[in-house]
Amino acid sequence: DAVASAVAKARDAGVKVFARADDDANQLRMIRKLSRDAFEYSPVLAKKLEGLEADAVAFAKTQDDVVSVVAAAVSENVPVVARGAGTGNYGQAVPLFGGIVLDLSGLDQIEKLDAERGTVLAGAGSLLSTIEDATRQQGWELRQHPSTRRNATLGGFVAGGSTGHGALLHGGLSEDGAVLGLRVVTAEATPRVL
Repeated sequence: DAVASAVAKARDAGVKVFARADDDANQLRMIRKLSRDAFEYSPVLAKKLEGLEADAVAFAKTQDDVVSVVAAAVSENVPVVARGAGTGNYGQAVPLFGGIVLDLSGLDQIEKLDAERGTVLAGAGSLLSTIEDATRQQGWELRQHPSTRRNATLGGFVAGGSTGHGALLHGGLSEDGAVLGLRVVTAEATPRVL
């Protein structure tokens, strides 16, 4: 089937993938866990999203892993849902139509911290708390202060349009200068990195 073909292609590219078809109890528990976010806080979403699960979870460690998984999925017309830490509570990490959850938590490197400009270049899987700790050592802070700061990832925070109580004083993510750039992978036959 299409999912099995996409999983095989991703694995051939060296990406770690848990698949429902493998029928491994530990992998099935992980697939179930990573197919959720904190949507159960909403009684409306809890009813609509309960029981929806991915057919597989791919664990990206590099940008090349992301490109490989997306290319494999697109080639087989399999849906992909990107996932950070799953701290959002609007169902952003829930695979509505099965397919592959692409776990980006392995992209957790702070690539560059420019203390003079007050900027950070970090992977989508970087924890906000880790970034905050690094910036504070240079006299800076993120200033958003979301309640999920300890375990939320940068990618999920930005993709979800999240904010925190610090936005009241300092502005939110949509303010000029909050996000200076993004590196994204397109979902097409030959994915591009923009």
